[in-house]
Parts: sequence; structure tokens; C-alpha cells
Amino acid sequence: MIDDGISSGSLEITVRMLSGNPVEAPAVRLTAPISPWGGIDPDTGAVCDVGHPEDGAALAGRVVFMPGLKGSTAGPGALLELFAAGRGPVAFVTPAPEASLIAAVSAAALLPVPRPFLAVLANWSDAPPSDVTCRMIDTDSVLGTGD
Repeated sequence: MIDDGISSGSLEITVRMLSGNPVEAPAVRLTAPISPWGGIDPDTGAVCDVGHPEDGAALAGRVVFMPGLKGSTAGPGALLELFAAGRGPVAFVTPAPEASLIAAVSAAALLPVPRPFLAVLANWSDAPPSDVTCRMIDTDSVLGTGD
């Protein structure tokens, strides 16, 4: 359900759900991998890597489409810290399963916070642009985006 601003049509993007609950939130599309440890500000939930193309982009409360993660094994801990503080993304969509994301989202199930949605989008060119509202639906693994 993407309202592309050109026609009254909509678009559904099929993803493979790995875990999580249905969510609806604005999207942010990262064009380069990010390191959760040092690349995301734990106080704001925004990208804080000055060399990253989306430096300053807000990730808190967003559906994050990203090509992957980089960095150390401290990444899951940094993400878990964001989730616990309520400053983490509500969903992650990557082109392939990411072990660090799976670890962080699995550990988030132990916290008294909603578990982030985690999905894989095989055809990365289908990822929507930033600021489109995304509906992540659990039962049929379909991502609908739009108004």
C-alpha cells in the first residue's frame, strides 16, 4: 500500500518474516551498512557515524531498511540498550538474515518492551524510500506501505 504520489495505486512488498509483532511506523532507508556500536547514538537513536551517508537520520521508532550491519560483536548489546531505553527501531528489514540482529531481537523478548519486527527482503530494489509509512504484517509476511 504505497501511495506513490503519482497514481492512486498501492504496492505490497513480500518479505520473509523472521520474528516480531505487527507494527506501523515511518520507514528510513539506509544506503550503507551501519555499526550499532558507535554508529547509532544511544541517547537519541539516530545515526551518529559522520562517514555514513545517512548521518543524523532518526532510527528510533522507525522501520529501518538497511543493506546490513558492520562492526564488532558488541552490536547486539548496543541494539539491546536502544530497545530497553525505548530509542530503538520498531523493525529491521535486510536483504539477508543478520546474526547480530537476530541475537538482539531474540534478547529483546526478555525485556518489557515490544519485540522488534525482523524480516528479509530478497529483492532489495523493492525497498521503499524514507518517510513512507510501513505496515509490517506478521501472518502473511507482507509489508504494506502507504498513507
